[in-house]
Amino acid sequence: MGATLSQYVAFLSFTPSDTGNLLAGSVVLAVMVLPILVFAQIEFLQAVPREFVEASLACGATRWQMVKTVALPYALPGVLVGVVLGLGRAVGETMAISMVAGPTNPPSTPNSLFSPATPLTTLILMNIGSLTPGFFEWSVLFSAALILLSISVLAVAATKLLARRKQEIGVYNLLYTPSGKAAFLEESVVRSLMVALCLLVGSIPVCIVGEFLIKGVLATAEIGPHVITECLRLVHQGGEVMFSGGLLNDVVGSFLLSLLSAVVAFPIGLLTGIYLAEYAGERWLSRAIRVACEALSSIPSVVLGLLGFALFVIYAKAVTGGISLLSGSLTLSVFVVPYIARSVEEGLRSVPQGIKEAVYAVGGTRAHVILVSLKQIRPILAAAFLSGFLRALSESAPILFTAGPSDFVPRGLWDPVGCLPVRIYLLGFEFRVFKNAMAYLYAAATLLMLLIILVNIPMRVLAKRWRRYVV
Repeated sequence: MGATLSQYVAFLSFTPSDTGNLLAGSVVLAVMVLPILVFAQIEFLQAVPREFVEASLACGATRWQMVKTVALPYALPGVLVGVVLGLGRAVGETMAISMVAGPTNPPSTPNSLFSPATPLTTLILMNIGSLTPGFFEWSVLFSAALILLSISVLAVAATKLLARRKQEIGVYNLLYTPSGKAAFLEESVVRSLMVALCLLVGSIPVCIVGEFLIKGVLATAEIGPHVITECLRLVHQGGEVMFSGGLLNDVVGSFLLSLLSAVVAFPIGLLTGIYLAEYAGERWLSRAIRVACEALSSIPSVVLGLLGFALFVIYAKAVTGGISLLSGSLTLSVFVVPYIARSVEEGLRSVPQGIKEAVYAVGGTRAHVILVSLKQIRPILAAAFLSGFLRALSESAPILFTAGPSDFVPRGLWDPVGCLPVRIYLLGFEFRVFKNAMAYLYAAATLLMLLIILVNIPMRVLAKRWRRYVV
């Protein structure tokens, strides 16, 4: 493309880079936001009243004609909500885009589709560790964080406005009769296209999981059993510097960080959800808290990581120890609280009103009603704690700012700690310098996947068992 099309379109000119370019970053972000777009459209398309669908089909329309003339116009606000949420997710991504977009130092504006790019998140990530609070550059990073925060808040506000938009059925003039040959030809072409795209979307996770399972298992077998019994270290062998040992420090660090953050966030989220469901009602305060929770859950991780760095590492260093397990856990807990609070609120609202009235009828107080309701939603509480744990387990930017990395197992809350997502990010750059870094990268990815599965299975079994016992 750079040799031919760039002669006519300057934006397609090729710029050599060993660290990626704008196109690579865009493809990765497209894969990451695809689930948000798909599930948002599914949710709103399923909300189309059934009688509208049946009326369209009864008039002789094909299924695709029904979709484009009835379902899509009715669900258009929801489709736009998915687009806005996807935009917010893409703007706030940090680690993935830093690994494949080819950041430049100093930052420069990309002049083509194949030139390196330095988004705001990457700018913060590249410079956070080398700046001193109070200097001009420090203010620049917080200005960049403010821009990202503003985009996230505007995205949440836009989704709220779109969700409130009145849904109407559009009226379109067909260029051919519903039962004509052209209609059925269009139906066949569109159906074939949708099936092909669904197969493409379905193949993406299969390829990702297959890639890491095959190469990860081979890499883990190559490293040997000490991959989970020893800590990672550098050794000199035959004039080369290479990795040796294992990933014990990162496995233990990932588990401790996620567990502590979930433990800290769960009571806060639980009390917030109880207040919103049982006490707040529909007043302005409850609406403000819900909007704040939604905004907090959509804020880019690098922004909260920068906040955690300034608050826990710099200003509260005497309490947290600076870069430490405690600082990382407190920062991650900020991510987890909105998910737990929203899950608890929705769970309590799903408890049948008859159960609550029965508790009042036998002389119970509001506290008794809450206790009975919490017993009813024990599976939801377990799932909320699990989702918080897994949410923290997948984060890397805040941990890189506040907790590590570290090549040793932490001996206390005030020691630095590493984790598997940060190790994967670092190994993605170190493979050019240290031998067998890619083997450890695939081994770390495999261990992270296994850790997620091992945590998921017992929690789901426990939630299923609790579901049998209701008041």
